[in-house]
Amino acid sequence: MAREVAGVRDVWRTLEMNYPELHVDTDRQAANMVGVTAQDAAQATLNATLGNINTPSVWIDPRNGQSYYVVTSDDTGAIDDTAALGQVPVSIGKKGQVVELATYGKIRRSMGPISIERNQLERAAHVLMQTEGRDVGTAAAELEQKLKTDPRTKDLAVRFVGQIQLMRETFGGLGLAIARHIIDALGGTIEARSEGRDRGAVFTVRLPRSAASAPEPGS
Repeated sequence: MAREVAGVRDVWRTLEMNYPELHVDTDRQAANMVGVTAQDAAQATLNATLGNINTPSVWIDPRNGQSYYVVTSDDTGAIDDTAALGQVPVSIGKKGQVVELATYGKIRRSMGPISIERNQLERAAHVLMQTEGRDVGTAAAELEQKLKTDPRTKDLAVRFVGQIQLMRETFGGLGLAIARHIIDALGGTIEARSEGRDRGAVFTVRLPRSAASAPEPGS
């Protein structure tokens, strides 16, 4: 949608959604009858694809008491598709039979995010962009209006950061009043100029040379 706004360039999202995934949908009720939990299925999948690197075993040398992490993994050459992954043993039944991963689970390939970005425990996606031939203020206002009215995005919480956030905080509400107070105290002036509604604004600050080059206290 940002690419539809005039003057917006170099749109790039930080959240990549096309990372290969493996989904194991476990029938928990049926699996529970043989003592297999969803955690067992997840651990078996992880061990078969990445090994036990997240939860390595520990071996203690009886001669010197030194402990070592032991990382094991299945042969990646033998597990090269979902059918082979389904044959990975999850547990041993009461009668000694092997319970395979696919016995109570459906394995399917999918695509998903490489990582989940969060902002105050909520999922977040960051979209970066620049403007060319147009001020960022009007471009952001147009994009914000499109996001609010489009059925696909009107229910999403959107927050502008970077230059837009700085501009709105500085020249909106108390920010502009504080800036003017500081400039007046330095003997300077601040002027605002705009070519009309939704055309942005240019703020010009002029400070006397003595104030601009005044040495720091104690220097």
